[in-house]
Amino acid sequence: LSLKPDIIVHAAALTDIEKCESNKKLASRLNIGVTKIIIECSKQLNCKLVFISTDHLFSKKKNYFKEDDETNPLNFYAFTKKKSEEMITDNLKNFLIIRTNFFGWGPEHKKSFSDIKIEHLKKNLKLELFNDVYFNPVNVRYLCRVINKLIQKNLTGIFNVTSNKAISKYKFGILLCKEFNFDKKLIKSIKLLDKNITKRPNFMSLSNKKLIRTLKISTNELSIIKQIKILKIK
Repeated sequence: LSLKPDIIVHAAALTDIEKCESNKKLASRLNIGVTKIIIECSKQLNCKLVFISTDHLFSKKKNYFKEDDETNPLNFYAFTKKKSEEMITDNLKNFLIIRTNFFGWGPEHKKSFSDIKIEHLKKNLKLELFNDVYFNPVNVRYLCRVINKLIQKNLTGIFNVTSNKAISKYKFGILLCKEFNFDKKLIKSIKLLDKNITKRPNFMSLSNKKLIRTLKISTNELSIIKQIKILKIK
């Protein structure tokens, strides 16, 4: 190989849950096959692998999942992430697995969860958001800073990188309205079972205690309000 990187950051994946479920062959090739290739590259180059994982790995009802909790995916997308994590932990020693759910300004070809919601609200279009799906997302800018700190400290293992408090997708939408002065009446509260979609967890919130303890992060930094405010910085 002509390139000699010290670190490989593996963030590529097919993340569309419905597409993963309907085309498992494609999802396997992109999410598992690519990870296998990158693992081999990491071994040959003797460099650290940073893998961006997910918070979709669990099926039980729990307020906050820790890094060492047993995973039990409900859909094929989550299965591919679990399989990728297992391949990394079985074949590498110098790795970081980042379990997270992030939002922020995405590129034109792949808009983020918050991009889509803000665009709808700007146009005064109505939104339906789940009141029974709980997560604790983090702003992608902050996520990148945290990953950089973990790399600089040469840490390895699995780390949850999230905001502090579990909130529903509906509540997240209301907070966006408040921060950007949108009409919160545009958002309709619905339940997961109201939609005919691929099965997914109601409880996805991850414990960030290990991260806070390791990097000595102030809990105030990780408030969801503070994370949403970062959206105003373009």
